[in-house]
Amino acid sequence: MNRRQHLRQIARRPLIAHSPGKQSLRPLAALCATLPAWAEMAGARLCLDLGHDSGSLSEDRKWGSAIAAAIATGNPELIQAVLRDAEGRITHQTRDLARRVTVATLLAGRPVVNTAAGGDPQSDARAENSAETVEPSAILHQDHDGLTVALYALAAAAAWTGHIDLQPRIKAARMADAADETIKSILGIAHGLAIIATLLNSGPPRNAAQCQESLRAS
Repeated sequence: MNRRQHLRQIARRPLIAHSPGKQSLRPLAALCATLPAWAEMAGARLCLDLGHDSGSLSEDRKWGSAIAAAIATGNPELIQAVLRDAEGRITHQTRDLARRVTVATLLAGRPVVNTAAGGDPQSDARAENSAETVEPSAILHQDHDGLTVALYALAAAAAWTGHIDLQPRIKAARMADAADETIKSILGIAHGLAIIATLLNSGPPRNAAQCQESLRAS
């Protein structure tokens, strides 16, 4: 069995073991199975990344980041599939934190209107003021460590289809003691989800393609 066949097999394999006789796929794997044949590898890689037991990335951080990235893509089917797959793996508190960090990240990083192209200066000012008040770190509580928040913010920024500079997010993760291996894992998951969302939406992801390049340039 070559690597391509192995990845395809993983894509169709349930992420959680079922009792004998039940062959149903997990929600995310089932959604990936609906992709065109030429896009099978994207779904296989994503399932492989999420199913891989990495010592550098806990289940809370891995699946919380997946939720953050899925929400950032804006695709309802993908969001529901990831949320359902995360059930039983993480707590509701982790899920809710990922949602809150995603909202804060996207509001803080939303693009500013170009006034030279006929934009509204007042809109620019509102966007800048919003970015100053909704930084992900602002929602940090004593029961949430800075590294977790930084990783969720990075995942959301990487998967969003808008223009968000990933460098500040990568820097924040490193300042919170994230290893490069952990950052690469988060970017891989976010990139994979962004690709799946693009295939489902039939639209181009402008920011996801910057993930690995941003890490290399940092």
